[in-house]
Amino acid sequence: MHSNRRHSTRAIRTASGSLTVLIPCGILIAVVGIGAFALDISHNVNVRTELQNASDAAALAGAHELLDSSTQNNAEPTALLVAESNTADGKPVSNSTEGASVEVQTNQTLVPTQQSCSVTGNMQIQNMFAKLVGHNTDAIIAKSNALAARSITGVGPNIAFPLAVSIDTTNGGQQALYTKNIGDEVRFEINSQQVKNAAWTSFDLPNTNASWLNNAIDSLLGLQSTPANIPSSQVGDDLNMSNGVASQKDLAKEPRLSALQNQKNMVIPLMAGDPPYNQSRPLVGYITIKVKNVIINQSGSVETIVAEITKGIVNRAIPGTVGSTTSAAVNAGINRISAGTVKLVNDDIAMNGLPNTTDVVATSSDGGTTGGTTTGGTTTGGTTGGTTGGTTTGGTTGTTTNGNGNGGGNGNGGGNGR
Repeated sequence: MHSNRRHSTRAIRTASGSLTVLIPCGILIAVVGIGAFALDISHNVNVRTELQNASDAAALAGAHELLDSSTQNNAEPTALLVAESNTADGKPVSNSTEGASVEVQTNQTLVPTQQSCSVTGNMQIQNMFAKLVGHNTDAIIAKSNALAARSITGVGPNIAFPLAVSIDTTNGGQQALYTKNIGDEVRFEINSQQVKNAAWTSFDLPNTNASWLNNAIDSLLGLQSTPANIPSSQVGDDLNMSNGVASQKDLAKEPRLSALQNQKNMVIPLMAGDPPYNQSRPLVGYITIKVKNVIINQSGSVETIVAEITKGIVNRAIPGTVGSTTSAAVNAGINRISAGTVKLVNDDIAMNGLPNTTDVVATSSDGGTTGGTTTGGTTTGGTTGGTTGGTTTGGTTGTTTNGNGNGGGNGNGGGNGR
């Protein structure tokens, strides 16, 4: 009797001991399994991010080609080149890569000054542990839309140079600016009253002085790290103008003079009418210029800035068609030579464009919109809008980008990066 009770107690203890060993083993197996699948999930997320960066950069590069009617047919091959220059899961994002595909579509039927480029990237990735339960691969898809706006109606803060230029004056027999084209030479006459067509501006800020103007100039010339208090501006705003004699003398001195001569993508606000310009005038648009020469008069002041009109990109800008003057010819001229912007947008905007009432001036961080790699292209990384970034290699005009990836543009991150 006692013997049977002892055997029964021993059996219960043995079973209890077995469960004590099996439960931790089961928990360990579960933890290892969850960790293994977490590695697959992490791999999936990393590849998705890489593919999104590649498609973002490709869409921006293609959209940049759409800024100019002479290069718009290059949009698709440029986008494909940029995508291929990027990698996801260690492989080029290219139609020639096994398990990957890239589709590029352009929409050139939006409003006359807006086009869009859409890029869809697909990639099949191999799972490491999920295949143990029959889930061998995952399909990763990334889609990006970029809008190319050939004219803009506003810019963010600390972007436009504080020099307003008349779009239509023929003072002194000069050719009106609105009759010019991209690539043409222009002369901004600051000091000569006989042919004057430009004046210093504080935009809509009242009661500024020479110190403010010098700080604004230094900031945009890259001579000081602290941004100046240059306000954002839009077409229709008042431009408060002055002669700024002291600043003209200071600008003729080093290091300001050399910094001015090296400007490749300077954003210039436009006004209309003949001098005198020591008054307020409405802002009518923006152009970008590449400075070619600076002429200093006998009194040691900057008299003339000689420049080339470029189709530069302003990331923090409002896309829109200018119609702010009473002359259709002047409006058409402004839109033809206007600075442009490239930015990532949603599907609806890619299909229908942005209206002129868009009130988003600066959704991008300095340096552009998103990342990726461009090789010998014109622009990526930038826009325009911007969350991540890139650097630039080769190209014509562009934006500076910062973050992951590379982009095409004005060589080594050219442009104003705004």
